[in-house]
Amino acid sequence: MAGRTLEDVFDYFVPVEEQRTARANAAKRKQSAAGPVTRWCLAVDPERLLSCALAVDLAAGLARDGRDALVVSSFERPRLAPKADWRVAELDGLGAVLDAHPDAHAIVAVRADEVAGA
Repeated sequence: MAGRTLEDVFDYFVPVEEQRTARANAAKRKQSAAGPVTRWCLAVDPERLLSCALAVDLAAGLARDGRDALVVSSFERPRLAPKADWRVAELDGLGAVLDAHPDAHAIVAVRADEVAGA
């Protein structure tokens, strides 16, 4: 393998035509992602990791169309929750965060008491 690059090794295991097809399909998904973005609000308890994981899973599911997806929350992502593009904002500043990402799907995760008080 002397003198071979990582690309040469990749070409050996994945045929070049298959690589072209995969790139073309990815480009089509990006182009077809011109529809409206999805914004869901979810009551989340930061002390319950399952509710935080649900917010992350929903964001990941929304991102399957090739767009970015993020979780916007009024609290920090719990340390043990799955990693995600998690943005923190005050309840009255959530709209500004969403406006800053107009082409991204978003899960707005807020505490239940914040939703009741709003």
